[in-house]
Amino acid sequence: MKKFSFLFVGLLMALAVLPVLQSCNDDDGYSIGDIGQTIGTIRVTGNHYYILSDGGKAILPITSDPYGYQPVDG
Repeated sequence: MKKFSFLFVGLLMALAVLPVLQSCNDDDGYSIGDIGQTIGTIRVTGNHYYILSDGGKAILPITSDPYGYQPVDG
Protein backbone atom coordinates (compact mmCIF):
# COMPACT_ATOMS: atom_id res chain seq x y z
CA MET A 1 0.00 0.00 0.00
CA LYS A 2 2.94 2.34 0.68
CA LYS A 3 4.22 1.81 -2.87
CA PHE A 4 0.82 2.66 -4.30
CA SER A 5 0.47 5.87 -2.24
CA PHE A 6 4.04 6.91 -3.06
CA LEU A 7 3.36 6.38 -6.78
CA PHE A 8 0.03 8.20 -6.54
CA VAL A 9 1.58 11.22 -4.80
CA GLY A 10 4.41 11.29 -7.36
CA LEU A 11 1.90 11.22 -10.20
CA LEU A 12 -0.12 14.06 -8.66
CA MET A 13 3.02 16.15 -8.22
CA ALA A 14 4.01 15.54 -11.84
CA LEU A 15 0.55 16.59 -13.01
CA ALA A 16 0.72 19.71 -10.85
CA VAL A 17 4.05 20.75 -12.38
CA LEU A 18 3.03 19.97 -15.98
CA PRO A 19 1.25 23.30 -16.74
CA VAL A 20 4.35 25.21 -15.65
CA LEU A 21 6.52 23.33 -18.15
CA GLN A 22 4.41 24.05 -21.23
CA SER A 23 5.62 26.67 -23.67
CA CYS A 24 3.58 29.63 -24.86
CA ASN A 25 6.02 31.05 -27.40
CA ASP A 26 4.25 31.24 -30.78
CA ASP A 27 7.09 33.00 -32.59
CA ASP A 28 8.26 29.99 -34.59
CA GLY A 29 8.49 31.75 -37.97
CA TYR A 30 5.70 29.78 -39.64
CA SER A 31 2.97 32.38 -39.53
CA ILE A 32 1.10 33.16 -42.75
CA GLY A 33 2.22 36.76 -42.41
CA ASP A 34 5.86 35.66 -42.30
CA ILE A 35 5.78 33.55 -45.46
CA GLY A 36 3.00 35.23 -47.41
CA GLN A 37 3.74 37.63 -50.22
CA THR A 38 1.57 40.45 -51.45
CA ILE A 39 1.52 40.85 -55.20
CA GLY A 40 2.04 44.24 -56.79
CA THR A 41 2.34 45.05 -60.48
CA ILE A 42 3.68 43.41 -63.64
CA ARG A 43 6.75 45.01 -65.21
CA VAL A 44 7.66 44.24 -68.83
CA THR A 45 11.23 44.31 -70.18
CA GLY A 46 11.32 43.37 -73.87
CA ASN A 47 9.56 40.02 -74.31
CA HIS A 48 10.00 39.06 -70.66
CA TYR A 49 8.13 40.20 -67.59
CA TYR A 50 8.42 40.01 -63.81
CA ILE A 51 6.13 40.85 -60.91
CA LEU A 52 7.13 43.68 -58.59
CA SER A 53 5.69 43.10 -55.12
CA ASP A 54 4.35 45.83 -52.87
CA GLY A 55 7.49 45.49 -50.75
CA GLY A 56 9.74 46.30 -53.73
CA LYS A 57 11.02 42.76 -54.33
CA ALA A 58 11.02 41.23 -57.81
CA ILE A 59 9.22 37.90 -58.23
CA LEU A 60 10.37 36.04 -61.32
CA PRO A 61 7.86 33.63 -62.90
CA ILE A 62 9.05 30.21 -64.03
CA THR A 63 8.32 30.95 -67.69
CA SER A 64 8.60 34.63 -68.45
CA ASP A 65 8.01 34.22 -72.21
CA PRO A 66 4.98 31.93 -72.75
CA TYR A 67 3.85 31.40 -76.35
CA GLY A 68 0.98 33.66 -77.39
CA TYR A 69 0.87 35.78 -74.21
CA GLN A 70 1.57 39.51 -74.44
CA PRO A 71 1.93 40.98 -70.93
CA VAL A 72 1.02 44.62 -70.38
CA ASP A 73 3.12 46.84 -68.12
CA GLY A 74 1.33 47.77 -64.91
